[in-house]
Amino acid sequence: IAMEDEPESRPKAEARIPFNVTQALVKGALEREGMAASPAAAKLLHECLHEFVRFVAAQTAEVAEKQQSKAVLIQVKHVVAALRDLELAQYADQLEQEAAGLGVAAAAAGDKKAEARKRKKAKHASGLSDEELARTQERLFAEARREAQAAEAAEPPA
Repeated sequence: IAMEDEPESRPKAEARIPFNVTQALVKGALEREGMAASPAAAKLLHECLHEFVRFVAAQTAEVAEKQQSKAVLIQVKHVVAALRDLELAQYADQLEQEAAGLGVAAAAAGDKKAEARKRKKAKHASGLSDEELARTQERLFAEARREAQAAEAAEPPA
């Protein structure tokens, strides 16, 4: 078997934005103007969008590397800096405004891995055994069930 026939040696297919997503974006933008895109124009816009995303992503990775970011995760600040480097400040400004609006939700969501680490540390920091934690959890579930049943019984029939 030739090396190129082996699955590991074949290049992975490049991830692409689905055409129907691009088509919906173009259609929505043009409908507001009372226009439509020909199939050829829609395909060209799809290719442009794909290249734009690749271009910005590559620049973002460069920015993160230059900033010697310890995180493997690209941050909003990296994307904003990349857009500014690419002389696309108007998009950077808009992105900063969007990110500021989403900041509360993003902060509330937090890093899931960090949350899991915190829970794991808290479990060990409690000093309780797994059995004691399981009994406490079962007791809390039973209390919650009783409260829910009491609230349901107190509710007038509809």
